[in-house]
Amino acid sequence: MFQQKRFISNFIFSITMEEKIRLMQEDDLIRCAELLEDAYSKEPYNEEFIPGSALKYIKNKFEAGKDNSFVFLLDNNIVGFIISSLSYWSVGPQAIMEEIVFDEKVRGKGYAKKITEYLEKHLKEKGVTSGMLWVKRDSAAHKFHLKNNYQEANDLVIMFKDF
Repeated sequence: MFQQKRFISNFIFSITMEEKIRLMQEDDLIRCAELLEDAYSKEPYNEEFIPGSALKYIKNKFEAGKDNSFVFLLDNNIVGFIISSLSYWSVGPQAIMEEIVFDEKVRGKGYAKKITEYLEKHLKEKGVTSGMLWVKRDSAAHKFHLKNNYQEANDLVIMFKDF
């Protein structure tokens, strides 16, 4: 059965002496917004952020997923994060992986894989049986998720409209 519980906010999972994963806290949101804005302002996204919009976005996602969102610390500095919220579908709770972002200086070192595996284990323990995410086709993130056993849903289309 799905259990709604909040882990102790200072719980830290140590991978090595330098690498740690812990539950995201409100105090982390400014750093996470900086990482998000930096990552999305470059290829292949080239987003231009209105001042404060990255922080508003992160706060909104955090409120929806604070029990399922984690930061990755390297030498006690946040270098990446993962935000996931829960939804319900016909078979029960389903994870929606909203963001996985790492500082470009530490990409390619396996940290995203570690935090993703940690999140998946956390979600399984809560009774979640599947996860979904959106990713830009042919991006490094797309390749990462394919390599980590995520599959494209060929029968679904993401639709978008400017107002």
